[in-house]
Amino acid sequence: MRKCEDMAKKNNGKINISLVSRLWKIFETKGWQIDDTATNSFSPFNRFCELFRHLDSKEVNLLCNLTEHYLRVKLQDYSSTLSNALNLLPADHFRERSALYVLPLVAPQDENKNKSSHMIVSLFNDMDVKSNSRINWLDIFLKYKSTGLPSNIANDSKASILLVDDFIGTGETAVEALSHLKNVRNLLPNRVTILSLVAQERGVALLTGLGCCVVSAHVVGRGISDMYNEPEKTMHLDNMRKIETWLEVDSDFRLGFKGSEALVSVNRTPNNTFPIYWLKKKNETGVCIGAPFER
Repeated sequence: MRKCEDMAKKNNGKINISLVSRLWKIFETKGWQIDDTATNSFSPFNRFCELFRHLDSKEVNLLCNLTEHYLRVKLQDYSSTLSNALNLLPADHFRERSALYVLPLVAPQDENKNKSSHMIVSLFNDMDVKSNSRINWLDIFLKYKSTGLPSNIANDSKASILLVDDFIGTGETAVEALSHLKNVRNLLPNRVTILSLVAQERGVALLTGLGCCVVSAHVVGRGISDMYNEPEKTMHLDNMRKIETWLEVDSDFRLGFKGSEALVSVNRTPNNTFPIYWLKKKNETGVCIGAPFER
C-alpha cells in the first residue's frame, strides 16, 4: 500500500490511490512487471497511470475492467504457446500424411517482408516443437514463400500445408493467403490447416466456414460487445468512443481495426486491439503520452 501511496504522490494527487492500488493488483495477478520508477517513461505501469490522469472516472473504470481481461503473449512464451496450439489438433489430423509444409500466414503482397509469422515458422526448428506428438513423425519443410511449395503439391495426398501466425483478427489476411495458394498451387482451403498463437472468434468462424481446420492456443472474443449485456454494453462502447475521440483515432481503427475490440498483445500489439492500449497521444503542450503496449 505504501508504494501505491507513493505513486499517487508522484502524480501530484491527480490519481486516486485506489486506482493505483487496483492497477497494481491487476499487474500482480497477471504477472506483469511493475516498474514504477518515476523516470521510466517506457514502463507500461507508468503509462497506465499517465492515462488515468487524462480520463474521467467512468473511462478509468472501463479501462481497468478491460485490462483485467487483457491477454499478453510475450516473445519468450512463443514456443510453449505454439506447442499448446499444436496439441489442440485432432490426434489423427496428419496421420495419413508424411510431409508437412509450414508457411507464414501473410497476404501475398507481404511475402517479401519480415513479418511476425516468419518468426513462427522458424520455431518449427525448435526440438520441443518438432517432437510434439501431433507432428513428430512428419518430414517438416519450412517455406517462407508460397512459390517454394512443390509445383504438384495439390496432387500429393501425403503432403499437408500449415499456415502459421501469432495473431488472427478479422481473418481477412488469411482469406487472401488462401486465395493466393489456390492461384499459385491450386490448393483448396480444405487442404490447408491454419494455426495461430492467438485468434479472435470472428476470424476463426470465417476461416472454418471456408473449410479450413483452425487451431489457436487462445481464442478470444470482443472485449466489450461479447463481454457485456445491455445496457452496460452500449454505455461502455460510448465511453470507449469518447476516449478514442480524445485520442484522435482514425475511423478505420475505432474500437480496433474494423471494430475488432481485441484485448491482446503479442510480440507487437495488433491494431485490432483497442487503440487506447497502443496509440500515442500528444497532450496540450505537445508532449507525447505513451501507450501502455505501444505498437
